[in-house]
Amino acid sequence: MAEATNILVLISMVTIWIDEFMLFRKNWKLDFKPINCDLCLTFWGGVILFAVTGVFIYLASPLFLRIIKKLI
Repeated sequence: MAEATNILVLISMVTIWIDEFMLFRKNWKLDFKPINCDLCLTFWGGVILFAVTGVFIYLASPLFLRIIKKLI
């Protein structure tokens, strides 16, 4: 259950970062691929969580993001 909560927190943070912060910062210096793409940022967040904890389900977090985005 903790893994599902962590994945949902990761997806929520990425969505807030991309939808709220990056939309208003078009001329920002850090406007490159891993930071301005929700799928890329979720993938790298999942890789970092996997490297820290060793739980493989974190690597599927980009897939869960796409499922949630399709439902909305």
